[in-house]
Amino acid sequence: MSTRRLLVIGGAGPSALSIDACRRALLQGRALGLRVTLTAVSAGAPEIRALEDAADELVETDLRDPGQRRAFLDGRDYDLVFGVRDAMQIAVAETAEALGAPGNPVAAVRRAVTKDLARARLREAGLAQPDVALCHGPADALAFLERTAGPWVVKPRSATGSLGVTRLTGAGGLAEALGRLPDPAEFLVETFVPGEEYSVEGVFLDGRPVVLACTAKRKLEGPGFVETGHALPAALPSADERRLTEEVGRALLALGLCSGVFHVEAWLDKDSVVVGETHTRVGGDWIHSMVEWTRPGTGLFGLAYADMLDERPPALRPVRRGAAAVYLTPPPGRVRAVDGWLEASSAPEVLHAELAVGAGGTVPACRSSGDRVGVIVAGAPSGTKEAESSARRLCASVVFTLRDGSRHDGLGRRLPPSDSSTPTGLESC
Repeated sequence: MSTRRLLVIGGAGPSALSIDACRRALLQGRALGLRVTLTAVSAGAPEIRALEDAADELVETDLRDPGQRRAFLDGRDYDLVFGVRDAMQIAVAETAEALGAPGNPVAAVRRAVTKDLARARLREAGLAQPDVALCHGPADALAFLERTAGPWVVKPRSATGSLGVTRLTGAGGLAEALGRLPDPAEFLVETFVPGEEYSVEGVFLDGRPVVLACTAKRKLEGPGFVETGHALPAALPSADERRLTEEVGRALLALGLCSGVFHVEAWLDKDSVVVGETHTRVGGDWIHSMVEWTRPGTGLFGLAYADMLDERPPALRPVRRGAAAVYLTPPPGRVRAVDGWLEASSAPEVLHAELAVGAGGTVPACRSSGDRVGVIVAGAPSGTKEAESSARRLCASVVFTLRDGSRHDGLGRRLPPSDSSTPTGLESC
């Protein structure tokens, strides 16, 4: 019997999160006995070199380009095609289609990543959705504001990480909101959806969505929607969890998705569930690692691969533990010192910790996920509440001293002046 082959398209982005997700995808393929080929636009990039040992073959090519895809596939065959990055999901579907390999239909993936098209399909299927308008300038947006009730949300047509997303309470803030968009020539304005936000993580088995976790969210206050924390499994009443997961399942099937993994955002209140952005990849912000940690022995990618190969997937492991990720949110400013990080990041309950700013660095205004300066991911055998409490406590123990002399903990709270005139921590780094 010949060795089956897995093609993982696009490698990882430069973040530790993306590298970790791609490494798991590669290694879980090899654990199933698959020969794994990894492609990357730049095979020499540090994030790709960090993954080279986890693949059997590394090829430099951009399979988003039809010409490069045809040249690459000439004489090659793969049983499975996969990718962990948002930017590669259409290429994954197109490559699988060209090979006759299992996967989501190209049209379904295009629909899912294009937010207004997804909203239209969900509304046609009878799911609650906000009003939305595809706009090509301020005039289109103003016309939508005039015919609908606010507040509203201005967002890119296709983007992730809260990039360019702004809550709008009136026409007076429109110019500023448009200025935050990556492409003000084409964008969406939609009516604001109230309720608590969650995400739903899972995998397709036999063409049906199987939920592995519901994730509770924390967000920054203000006009943006930057996520500052995730906790799973979410502490939801069973009736609410059932409403949430059933509506997400309906949405996935209505969009025409049937294969691989999924990460779906949704809002829940006492009256309704409104499904938001739908992704054909695992959740960001370390959600993928937390799902696997809370279900010991579960591999998200291995489950998806086994299903696509028409094999009996490994038995779903039950939830045994809780996990939470909390992002550090000091205020903007130039940093004089950071104290307490080494102690916080080395605590035994920490699953992952990273800090991107130290003495001499600058904390930017937090307008998208990429502006966040650090995270602590914690796990707890006793459950989600303890995990989130631990992550928040550890973040609070980190102290940022800014150049203006003000001191703030990692949760952004202002602290009294220090008794010492000489800061410690990362001052000399």
